[in-house]
Amino acid sequence: MPYIEKEQREHIDGHTPYRLGMEGLDSFLNTMDHLCEDHCKGKEDWPCKPGTLNYIITRMVIWYLGKNPNYERYNAAIGVLECAKQEFYRRQIALYEDEKCRINGDVYPGQDKRDPSA
Repeated sequence: MPYIEKEQREHIDGHTPYRLGMEGLDSFLNTMDHLCEDHCKGKEDWPCKPGTLNYIITRMVIWYLGKNPNYERYNAAIGVLECAKQEFYRRQIALYEDEKCRINGDVYPGQDKRDPSA
């Protein structure tokens, strides 16, 4: 679950003096925004492609695994990725799909939310 304590978020995002020379996640994301502005004519150019996101996530997982990964770490990494996927779906995609279903009509018989008699 991504809902860590506010103080922990501040350290990761880069809003505290304890950064060891790093600017934090917010700075990284701002850099990615600038890369997209400078290099993207649309979401199809390299900074905005799914492969770039995959690379970033993979690098973070490799960092988490450390120098001597073991089954416990691998298992934890897979669990985190799966839970992040599920939470993203629950909080973002499901809402989007519900809205499109409401606007365009349901594909499941008898479930159309636009038809009050259904």
